[in-house]
Amino acid sequence: GIARAIVSNPSVLLSDEATSALDPETVKSILQLLKDINKKLGITIVMITHQMEVIKEIAQHVAVIEHGKIIPQTETLKKFVGSVMSSELPAQLSHMNIHPTKEHESDNILISLSFRGDVTNEPIIAQLIKKYNLNVSILYGSIDYIQDISFGRLLIMISGHLEDLTDALTHLNALPITSEVIGYVSRNN
Repeated sequence: GIARAIVSNPSVLLSDEATSALDPETVKSILQLLKDINKKLGITIVMITHQMEVIKEIAQHVAVIEHGKIIPQTETLKKFVGSVMSSELPAQLSHMNIHPTKEHESDNILISLSFRGDVTNEPIIAQLIKKYNLNVSILYGSIDYIQDISFGRLLIMISGHLEDLTDALTHLNALPITSEVIGYVSRNN
């Protein structure tokens, strides 16, 4: 089918669910073929798919269509992007008693760090420990790739002297990452 479509030398190739219901090896082969067609023949490929793994492997630009329209920031788009990099607290951490405000001076701070690209290779945690004399626990981490761009997320819990914590949070906010204080956890958790 792909050969028939490119024999007439089109400038755009429409691929509608070309990889659905196929085994993983065949999907891999088809995606490599489409990448080669795009690169070697200069054909733009518009791909319709519901498979996030396919999007991560091949897409250079992504649009989400709902009810026939390209949608901006909506709940559907958030769920779609969330399937790449979830912002939810992992179920394994649900036992933690997280509260929105600091209840005790000794409470640990729970922080979500999200980053993309080359910053995933930076020693952010090591800097927090060395420069600000903090205790840092990595509770959860993931790195995923879309094309050759890395996307990462860490959930960390930090503790230390108030002044060091304040300086560290200022440092995190100055970095090319997204940092968010999720809440506070009592030390006995």
